Amino acid sequence: KATVSVLNWRHGVALLDCCTARPLAQDRATQMLADDAEQGGAPPQETERQGYYQGGHKKTAAAHLAFKLLAVLFYVIGKWAWEDRISTFIVVILLCAADFWVTKNVSGRVLVALRWWNRIKDDGTTEWMFESAPDRSFVKAADSTIFWGGVFGQVALWILFIVIAIVSMDFTWLPVHFVALTLASVNAYGYAKCKKDWKKAGASYMAEKAAENPELAMQAAQHAATASRQSQPPQHLA
Repeated sequence: KATVSVLNWRHGVALLDCCTARPLAQDRATQMLADDAEQGGAPPQETERQGYYQGGHKKTAAAHLAFKLLAVLFYVIGKWAWEDRISTFIVVILLCAADFWVTKNVSGRVLVALRWWNRIKDDGTTEWMFESAPDRSFVKAADSTIFWGGVFGQVALWILFIVIAIVSMDFTWLPVHFVALTLASVNAYGYAKCKKDWKKAGASYMAEKAAENPELAMQAAQHAATASRQSQPPQHLA
C-alpha cells in the first residue's frame, strides 16, 4: 500500500494522509521531518553562489554527487588497475550503500523537498510513503538539476557497465553491477513516484486549504484571472 503525503515546510504542520485526510501518527520519521521544517527544511535566507554553483545547499549537493562518483571511480580503477577483486567489490558496495543512504535520507529532502520511506504497520504489512512539500517554490533549479542528474545518471552508468560486460563476455563483475544498479534504481523509483504524485497531493492540500478559507481562495482566483487578462496582448480594432 502506498500513501502520498505532503508537508508544509514553512509552517511545520503535521503530515497529512491524502488517502484518508487524517494526520499521520507522529512517529520518529514524522518528528524528524517536523524538525527539518523548523531548522533545515525551510528555504535559506541567503543563497550560496560560488563559482558555477547557483543552488542553495552546496555541501548537500557535493555529498549527493561525491559517493556516486567515488563508487564509479573505484570500480573503474579496481577493474583495470587492481588485482584484488574482493577488496574492490567490498569498497564499491560500501560506497553504493553510503550513496543510497545519503540520497534517500538527506539530499532528496534538502535539494528537491521530496522523501520516500516505508513503515511496518501493526498488522505486519509494509506501507510505502511518498512525501513532498506542497510549497516547493524554495527549491532551486540548480539543486534540482544536480539531484535528478545524479540519480538517473547513476542508473544509466551501471546499465552501461552491464551491457559492456555482457557484450565482452566478462561476467566477473556482474554481481557488483547488479547490486549497484539495484540500490540506484530503488532510489530512482522512489523519487520518481514522489515527483509524479506531487501535483496530485499538492492539489488535494490546496483544495483542503481553500475549503477552510473560501474568501482567500476567491481572492486568489480573481487575482489569477486579472493577471491572465493583463498578460494578453491588446486587441487592435481594424
